[in-house]
Amino acid sequence: MFRFMAIAFMAAMQAIPQDLYEAATIDGASSWKRFWHITLPNLRYIILVMVVLHVTFTLNNFDFVYLSTGGGPGRRDRSVGNLHL
Repeated sequence: MFRFMAIAFMAAMQAIPQDLYEAATIDGASSWKRFWHITLPNLRYIILVMVVLHVTFTLNNFDFVYLSTGGGPGRRDRSVGNLHL
């Protein structure tokens, strides 16, 4: 999953026009401002897609974890204070 995300982010970053960075540099923008105002807004859709895919893949494994552990370590998820349900 990490490799896929890295390739997707690399492709998205290469698709950002260099003219935007050059114009920002000429206008005196610092590297932080270039990142905040150019890079991040241009990556918002790929970030959204990666978050949705990551959540989907994580929830895909929920059944295995739940069946393996019974919902938590021991039976702590079923107890309330000193009362064990």
